[in-house]
Amino acid sequence: MGLSLAKHSSIALHVRKTRVVYKTYLVTYFDIVGFRGLLRTETAGRISRILRVVKESSRRDKESEREFDRLYQSFSDLTLRSICVSSLEFLLERPGLLLYELESVAKVQIELMQREAILVRGGIATGSLVKSWGLVYGAGLVKAYELEEKATHPIVLIHPELVEVLRKLSRRPSYRLEINQLVARDRNRSYVDYLRYISRLTDWEGQAKFLRLHKQLVEQGLARFSSQPKIRAKYKWLKGYHNSRVPAMPLPQFEDLTIV
Repeated sequence: MGLSLAKHSSIALHVRKTRVVYKTYLVTYFDIVGFRGLLRTETAGRISRILRVVKESSRRDKESEREFDRLYQSFSDLTLRSICVSSLEFLLERPGLLLYELESVAKVQIELMQREAILVRGGIATGSLVKSWGLVYGAGLVKAYELEEKATHPIVLIHPELVEVLRKLSRRPSYRLEINQLVARDRNRSYVDYLRYISRLTDWEGQAKFLRLHKQLVEQGLARFSSQPKIRAKYKWLKGYHNSRVPAMPLPQFEDLTIV
């Protein structure tokens, strides 16, 4: 017994301890709108498929993982994705990191609607983060989580610090158009503009097809939750957002896309 303990103690002494330190991350945190309702109405198999789609959509950037320090974490319908940056100012030197994340979030929103009619809400911020013993924690996660709580509508909010970075980048002609196609402003908040971004991913036919799907999703939500004002308000906001993004072009593809 004594020899055995001595042997294991010797081995333990040679285990190299990893120092746990915070790093600055660009953090995106989001969850599924109405997930509690889905748990009450959908089968376990359907919920499993939805969560699988969310996970697949959120991690479709394996190439970038080789170059950058990324963290992913998910629990139930909650998803965290982050990329290490040295500081907030670093994003002005490497704006591609921020623009890439905004594009990725827009693609996640689009794909989830196309595949499972899923709406998400969330927040994007920067701050300290670390992963230790399988747990992710830090001020960056808190900031993104607090934004998600403020996102009363199905949108992904962008933290004011990042909005300021985007404002500075917009002064550069090479980034102005891209930012305008990715970021929308509504009163005192900014969010990922997935309906405007769809025009960059496809032709007019494809854009009209997605807008038609989006229209159907919103109309169904308005009808389904007609007697639940709090939930219906989310779809009412989506109706206004949708109608503001229907192209004012005299083309057959864009006829009857406005929600009345």
